[in-house]
Amino acid sequence: MLTCPHCGEQAISPLNKLLLGPTGSVRCKNCRKRIGVSWWASARLTIPAVIFISIQRFFISSISVMVACSVLIVVLVLFLYVKWIPLVRR
Repeated sequence: MLTCPHCGEQAISPLNKLLLGPTGSVRCKNCRKRIGVSWWASARLTIPAVIFISIQRFFISSISVMVACSVLIVVLVLFLYVKWIPLVRR
């Protein structure tokens, strides 16, 4: 469980944070105040990943290696999204 920026208590699960995204918000289970994730922090993580996935076709000729790299990047981004992108007050 991840902590609420309002009350400091356990607020949402990591899976719910992944489903939340920067445009959404949910209510904390404890204090009922709205929480979300920062646009800027999300962009700093996802934009480089999207760029790398997009340009890898110029450097990698094997489709299977490209797919494997893309899957690895997505898994890494999801892990970092849960660990590094902070919950913010809405």
